[in-house]
Amino acid sequence: MPAFRRLRAEYDTNTLHLVSITPEVDETLIKEFWSEYEGTWPVVKDPGLVATDRWNANSYPTNLVFDADGSPATGDSPEVSARSFEEFKSVIDPLVTEA
Repeated sequence: MPAFRRLRAEYDTNTLHLVSITPEVDETLIKEFWSEYEGTWPVVKDPGLVATDRWNANSYPTNLVFDADGSPATGDSPEVSARSFEEFKSVIDPLVTEA
């Protein structure tokens, strides 16, 4: 979460869109988690696991990166193994300079 908060602060919201997707359906739990971990970007519910199934996101967290056209940004799969701000930035910066 700290890396995502830093990314959210680093990039203009028109340049980088962050969205978290959760299978959790309890709004209270989602809001409590978001408050506790200081989420600063949208979170949406996916109780039917549509996104999970489509992108094979079977572990948490699964980080996916897409380019401006909505295509996977890292080849055949949008999944990235980045965990730190610097790792995410190294994936995102080339996409931002290409746009």
